This record gives sequence, C-alpha cells and structure tokens, in this order.
Amino acid sequence: MPASSTEQTISQVIGAIIIIPEYAGLEAALRNTIPELEADYQLLTDANEESIKGPFIKYGILDVTFQHNETQQFLKIFCQADDRGWFNHLKKTGIKHDFDEFLAYVLGYLKHIEPLFPAKVNIIDCCMTNDQWVWSEKYEYS
Repeated sequence: MPASSTEQTISQVIGAIIIIPEYAGLEAALRNTIPELEADYQLLTDANEESIKGPFIKYGILDVTFQHNETQQFLKIFCQADDRGWFNHLKKTGIKHDFDEFLAYVLGYLKHIEPLFPAKVNIIDCCMTNDQWVWSEKYEYS
C-alpha cells in the first residue's frame, strides 16, 4: 500500500448503465463507457480466472481493476447487475440457500459463463487511484 493513498472519483460515469453483450466483450464495454480508461491502461484483474467471474456469478457484481502501463496508477470500476448472481436470485425468490445447489450453480457458470450474457450492469463506483486495494474495506464480499 502506498504511503499516502489517493482516490479520485470519476463521477460522470457513476450511475451509467452498460449492456455487456458477452463475457469476452466486458473490457470493450467498459472502455466504451469510461473515457478515462485509455489504451495505456491494461486489465489487471485476471479475466480468465475467478477474480471477475466468481463475484459476478455469486453476487452479480463486477469489481475490475486496470493499471497504467508506465505508472502505479490504477483505474477501478465497481458494477452491479440486479438480475444476475446466485444471491440476487435468492433475494427475489425467497428460496432458502442450499449449498449443493449453490456449488453446482457456481461451478457450472465458471466453466461456461456465456448464459449470463448479455448482462445489464450499473456503475456503482469508479475511480483513479495510486492504491490498487483502496476499496478493500469499502466493498466486502468473498
């Protein structure tokens, strides 16, 4: 963590709705919506592993970090989809949590996430920061 964290909110995109046509189009959809997300920023969150897929499958959230190629500057994006995620489904249906069903749901979508797309997400937070972990206590999930 840097000696002094800075966080500059990119307020003009907060509240924006993004339609992500397919999982492979996630980065392009974010870049098309957030002008500050220039070509010098590379996706730091591992798109092929559970870092993006897991939270989206479980909670319908996207917590994505990009890093500038030449500096320790990060651009962070936090989005929510109301109609995606196991726990959103439970809230809407009132069904009791069943761990075996949950595990089958998560493992199934980790292998093949495309049925969750297209997805409509709302940008809840977006910022530029010198601290990749600036939101570690702001948005707690696992």
